[in-house]
Amino acid sequence: MRKISGGWDRAKRTAQFETLIQFLAQCKDISQIKAVLETLVTSSERAAVAQRLVIIRLLQKGTSYSDIKLKLSVSPNTITKTLDLYHKHGEHNAIFNKLLKNFIFEAMMPKIKSTVFDPQNNSLGGGFRQFMREAKKK
Repeated sequence: MRKISGGWDRAKRTAQFETLIQFLAQCKDISQIKAVLETLVTSSERAAVAQRLVIIRLLQKGTSYSDIKLKLSVSPNTITKTLDLYHKHGEHNAIFNKLLKNFIFEAMMPKIKSTVFDPQNNSLGGGFRQFMREAKKK
């Protein structure tokens, strides 16, 4: 996400953030929230925020950095930065954790094919080579 110029003071940023929160709070359903976020936030910003949410969830489930790195294709720095943001705003963690605990992620996560060698069919379980083989068949 791009940085806001240094000329903006903390009070102004806080007031603008509160305006955003109030605006989102008036949304009546998911389609309205989606419309607001797609209008105001770039696709890479939406992806970064969503990725942070998944990283925190995986860390809370006890997933190791290396497993998160492989599962989400992120760097250890991204994981650390996400964790730092989480701890930086500790006063909100109880509310955040309650929401996170009650949300079912697994149904929303796409199934990712394994790129581990599968000895039964003598090939990779997925990845680029599998994608290319399937594309040639079509």
